[in-house]
Amino acid sequence: MDAGMNIELLIACILSIALHEAGHVCAALSLGLGIKRIGLNWRGPYIVRERGSPWQNVFTAFAGPLVNLLLACFGPHEWRLINLVLGLTNLIPYGPTDGAGIWIGLREHYRRVSSL
Repeated sequence: MDAGMNIELLIACILSIALHEAGHVCAALSLGLGIKRIGLNWRGPYIVRERGSPWQNVFTAFAGPLVNLLLACFGPHEWRLINLVLGLTNLIPYGPTDGAGIWIGLREHYRRVSSL
């Protein structure tokens, strides 16, 4: 693999991550949740937003991986693979992933419903 290909893959990864985070921001804003801060730490980019209802939290968490899974349907093979891996790994309900946020939101919703 030559240096030009490495740069292209790096740009594709950065763009995929940026679009993933933009998906979260767009979902939060469309659901009426305010964005407090967007930043970058050793784990990668992050967004601090207002806390919403369990369903708002589920939809906002799912928006990033959904963007990647949609992007995985288009473009060159490397682009599709990067987005497929990013979208699917973020759906794993472990640690600070979007999958954990989805799981927590669903659990909160069903706890509220079952306590009625």
